[in-house]
Amino acid sequence: MPESECSKTRLRAAAVPEQPTSLRLPTRRSAAKIALAYAAVGVVWIVGSGWFLHLLVHDQALEAGIEMVKGWGYVVVTALLLGFTLDRFFRTIRESGQRLRESEERYRALFDQAVEGVLLMRTDGSDIKVNDAFARMHGYDRPQEIESLRLHDLDTPVSAPLCAERLRRVANGEVLTFEVEHYRKDRSTFPLSVTASRVELGGESYLLTFHRDITERKQAEAALRESLLFRREAEKIGRIGAWKVNPATDFLYWTEGVYEIVEAPLDYKPGLDEGLRFYDAESVPALRQALQTALQDGTPFVLEAGVTTRTGRHVWTEVRGLGRVEDGEDAYVMGTLQDVTERKSLEDQIRQSQKLEAIGQLAGGVAHDFNNLLTTILMQADLEEARPGLHPEVAEAFQNIRQAAERGASLTRQLLLFSRRQIMQPHIVDLNDLVNNLAKMLRRIVGEDIQLKLDLHAAPLWLYADPCMLDQVVMNFTVNARDAMPKGGSLTLTTDDICLDADQARQYVDATPGHYARLTVTDTGEGIPPEILPRIFEPFFTTKEVGKGTGLGLATVFGIVKQHRGWLNVHSTPGQGTTFCVHLPISPAPQPQVRAAARTNPSGGSETILLVEDDPAVRSAAQMTLQRQGYNVLVCDHGQAARSASQQYPDTIDLLLTDIVMPEGLYGRELATELLKERPGLKVIYMSGYSAELAGGEFTLQPDQQFLQKPFLPNQLLALVRSCLDSCAMAEGT
Repeated sequence: MPESECSKTRLRAAAVPEQPTSLRLPTRRSAAKIALAYAAVGVVWIVGSGWFLHLLVHDQALEAGIEMVKGWGYVVVTALLLGFTLDRFFRTIRESGQRLRESEERYRALFDQAVEGVLLMRTDGSDIKVNDAFARMHGYDRPQEIESLRLHDLDTPVSAPLCAERLRRVANGEVLTFEVEHYRKDRSTFPLSVTASRVELGGESYLLTFHRDITERKQAEAALRESLLFRREAEKIGRIGAWKVNPATDFLYWTEGVYEIVEAPLDYKPGLDEGLRFYDAESVPALRQALQTALQDGTPFVLEAGVTTRTGRHVWTEVRGLGRVEDGEDAYVMGTLQDVTERKSLEDQIRQSQKLEAIGQLAGGVAHDFNNLLTTILMQADLEEARPGLHPEVAEAFQNIRQAAERGASLTRQLLLFSRRQIMQPHIVDLNDLVNNLAKMLRRIVGEDIQLKLDLHAAPLWLYADPCMLDQVVMNFTVNARDAMPKGGSLTLTTDDICLDADQARQYVDATPGHYARLTVTDTGEGIPPEILPRIFEPFFTTKEVGKGTGLGLATVFGIVKQHRGWLNVHSTPGQGTTFCVHLPISPAPQPQVRAAARTNPSGGSETILLVEDDPAVRSAAQMTLQRQGYNVLVCDHGQAARSASQQYPDTIDLLLTDIVMPEGLYGRELATELLKERPGLKVIYMSGYSAELAGGEFTLQPDQQFLQKPFLPNQLLALVRSCLDSCAMAEGT
């Protein structure tokens, strides 16, 4: 029995003082009975002895003497009896008083020294007696301070309404244990556990109550509840739960987190065999083996397994076994189950993104070298085709060469877009205007059987983007949608804006928090099968017939969106259609600008041009083209040579025409920066088919700089050179 219960028992026993057991104290009725009996004996003695003496003695003097002796004998006997009785009476009184004092002292010692607070009061709540522990737990120094109060002075509004009913039940003989809330002396409150019973003292009924301060217990219970709540919330957030199993007995225990994952009610109590049925069949043998090994030697394990929930939904889980746990004679394996469906999806997306990135780097490298070859072919074919007196058959051959090179240039341009090495020439554009301007062309592309719908945002959606690239994105989506609806349908282009917070952005691999313009392209076509969907952005992957698709359309879209620091996602249901969503960062509205008009008919000139190109064929073709138009051309094969040539050339150099990536460690951009310090008015045209330093970044041109994408035709080179030089002359004129 606990110490507190023992003290309660002792206090209840001591609350009733002990009575002497050797002689009971006479009551009034018993004293009257004794007096009457003694009087009756006296009467019988006096009358009987007189009558008997009268019969035996006939001498009156002798009879009188005997009567006197008899009277004195009665007195002596009475005195002796009375003395003996009084001695016994007073001795009993003393013994009873001593026992009572000892009982009271024992009661007081137990009462005062009890660990728990003790309160004794009449059944009406008056005449309160408390011990030191009761006073201390209520913040009082002495019990007398509380004994002047009534019980309802201690009860808070939480406990007061129940007090009267509890007192009534205890007064009727019930023993109650309950919790109350009391005020301390400083009016702070605290909880107590109370055990109350009725006792009899001196023929009167009292209530004896034992009080225990349960503040620490309540705090521990609150901490436990908070811990359990925190664990439940953590399990929900982390989609994780705990389990305990014993393979030998088919025992299985789940926490709420596991029930959440398998979508089962909490009253569902499966055994191990039944619980394993939730897992994919191919995962069960490995799980059983891992559990058995963990039970035998405590080896922990981590496994990934598919789970089909009770609602039929398939999720991916990570099963983590923490080893063997012993509980007496029983042994268990404990561990966790975590829903990793989202993580696995993100990992798949990351692997896909990395694969596309690797393919893009390869495609960009191939395009770089191929563009230099195509530039030479295009320029030489165009120059030879323009030679006077050329035989028609030869001219036609050069024309065929040029057309084939142009088709090759279109293919490499798509490769560069996919690999995000295509140089952007962005400015502020409205996504709504861009879609509106394309609408007429899109209707011709989709034909009469497909209804084109536009649902554009009410306000402008400003983007810092290359409009030609975005046109290509919309065109690719449109062509794919048309091919997916051979029997007709509808194509809807929707624009709106969306704000993503950190939690929403984490749902997508490439998304970051921010404000985005969203272009949604939805068709009612055949849809994309689930097994094909992960591969649609791979270059050269196509489901179209041979000759009807290059497999670069969506790969190009992917590259353009990435280059604009955006991201996209796709949803498709076979037989119902496909929806592509492109998200591009919103930009501030543009400021009004006044632009100088460019010449419409560029021609040659006499300005000095510094040509820097490491490829000999491209360098020779460009030099020939410029010199034929009268320009003074300084030719260098790398940046270091160009810097030296600029330092040695005494006259004005009007234009720097340079490749971006060159040998000898000085690239085109660094060369331009150095020459501009020496020649502030220098105009710059960059040429490139692929630039390694532009990988993953955006090439932004300064106001006096232009970019010429390889491969290019002689007329394109001449037009850009003339435009750049003329813009300089117009700026000086103003």
